[in-house]
Amino acid sequence: MQETFRKNILQYLQDDDYTPMKLSRLAKDLGVSNDDYPEFKAAFDELRGAGHVVIGQRNLIDLKPITNQVVGTFRANPKGFGFVIPLEPNAHGDLFIPPDGVGEAMTGDIVVANVIKKGKREGQMRLSGRIIEIRERARNQFVGTLTRREKLWLVQPDGSAFIEPIIVDDVTAKNAKENDKVVVEILTYPTERYLAQGVIVNVLGKAGRYESEIQSVMHQYHLADAFAQDCIDQARKAAERFNPNQAANREDISGKVMVTIDPPDAKDFDDAITLEKDDQGHSVLGVHIADVSHFIEPGSPLDDEAKKRGNSVYLPGRTIPMLPEILSNGICSLQPDQKRFAKSAYITYDERGHILSRRFANSLIQSTQRLTYLQADAILKGHTQDFP
Repeated sequence: MQETFRKNILQYLQDDDYTPMKLSRLAKDLGVSNDDYPEFKAAFDELRGAGHVVIGQRNLIDLKPITNQVVGTFRANPKGFGFVIPLEPNAHGDLFIPPDGVGEAMTGDIVVANVIKKGKREGQMRLSGRIIEIRERARNQFVGTLTRREKLWLVQPDGSAFIEPIIVDDVTAKNAKENDKVVVEILTYPTERYLAQGVIVNVLGKAGRYESEIQSVMHQYHLADAFAQDCIDQARKAAERFNPNQAANREDISGKVMVTIDPPDAKDFDDAITLEKDDQGHSVLGVHIADVSHFIEPGSPLDDEAKKRGNSVYLPGRTIPMLPEILSNGICSLQPDQKRFAKSAYITYDERGHILSRRFANSLIQSTQRLTYLQADAILKGHTQDFP
């Protein structure tokens, strides 16, 4: 709980609209109950002891003031300037870096920037910065299109992480040709006077072609396609052990009318809904989410891999799933007429749509109908003749 409070406090204080306030008001704004206040206070004291937050005049709380140097992550803008997002939050927030202060930094690099005071405007000190050190490079490979300018071969990177072209030599080593999508590895980084230099390490194909562009996106955003064997083995074992008839401590609602609503080409169905009346005539909406957590142990290979991926990625004509398809398209997909484990949320409404109550449950469900968005829209408009 203290870790949650620490995160919530820092996040609230970093908001652009935050105004310094006393601890009691901060607790109220964050919805801290009287029972949880001692733990909230302990979390705040820990942040204060570490120097992350300060108590100023009139006991008002704020983040620590900005120092003469800031360590953070650099984010470049195509117009030449950028910002350093501090690793340790401060009261000033992101530090503006003008074009002549960027140096050799690129988006994602961990940098050190000197803070420069630019005078006051409307009572507030104006600050900018100059990057003096690059502590860690974010990446050394980029995807782009190979072009030729007179005798120079250049790769123009995709996206906005790296803006200037990269000089490459010996393009014939990989049989690269003009207008190919290529992966280039940086050998020397750019300076104020010189472009970066690199070497082509992979040729993806002609720019503009489907497979080339898909591979470009995957390389650019480090999207892993295949799963390691230990992840595949774990998914298979989970599927083999799944037995919907052994659903202890789960509410069995597999007999209710339940629908999923997805695009026509969807392959995995991760949520379903029910709608019914309770004994008092109130509407009860049930939202049922596939219980993926039941099949994945914390700290297991699949858990670690899912954290790295973060989500499934949907590209034109291709899906890169967060979990192996034996789970995402199998026992974790709420397919019609298949019993599945779910996390259910029930919200009860009165006739005016006001929420009267809510509750949550582990459940065993069974979708009775798969609808597309167009079908659901037609039903809402009263066109129900084609549906049971």
